Amino acid sequence: MENKYAEIMDRVQVTPQMHERILNNIEQADLTASAAAPIRKNTAAGRRSFSGLRRFTALAACLAIMLAGGLALPDYLPGSDTDTSAPPSVTSPVNEAAEAASRMDLEKAVGFSVPGLNAVSLPFNVQKTVYTAYGKDMAEVTYLGTDHQAVYRKGKGSDDVSGDYNDYSSQKKITVSDVTVILKGSGDGYCLAVWQDEDYSYSASLDQDAPASTWRSILKAQ
Repeated sequence: MENKYAEIMDRVQVTPQMHERILNNIEQADLTASAAAPIRKNTAAGRRSFSGLRRFTALAACLAIMLAGGLALPDYLPGSDTDTSAPPSVTSPVNEAAEAASRMDLEKAVGFSVPGLNAVSLPFNVQKTVYTAYGKDMAEVTYLGTDHQAVYRKGKGSDDVSGDYNDYSSQKKITVSDVTVILKGSGDGYCLAVWQDEDYSYSASLDQDAPASTWRSILKAQ
């Protein structure tokens, strides 16, 4: 808590205009409790009253400055949306992306083969194919149509490379070229496929559901 308070106060900047407004508000404050009786500075009661007034004025100034700083730094106050934002359900790789001109260039960039999908079996006409290398760790092939797209990924290791963390209600295992593939989706259709071998993890995703029979054809290139 002290570190958070120090961080907030270090960032508080009071402009001359804010300073003037704060002082004007303090001067115009209704201090009726202290003004009800004259202050006698030379008596004990007077000194106590004057000391209390000074403490009240200093406290009011501090509160005004803290309020001004709080309004200027909403992200540092408790309850800020910054700390409570939910992570996205579909994420992109964090490594630097480099687009390749062809599948051959993509394979040279990442250092491993990139079979891709059987484009003719996709449930839309492919008009453009984009090849992207994410460092030496992952390759991505995006198949673009007029209104739809499919994304294929292959990455080193056993981690899920799909970047899709949605909670799907349906899962189904199919076998394609002796490889077990897990399909995920809703109802009778599936929009995501994930699988692995000894060295790599794979994923394929559609922006529309497709039956298991269509997925077998899409993944036939594997």
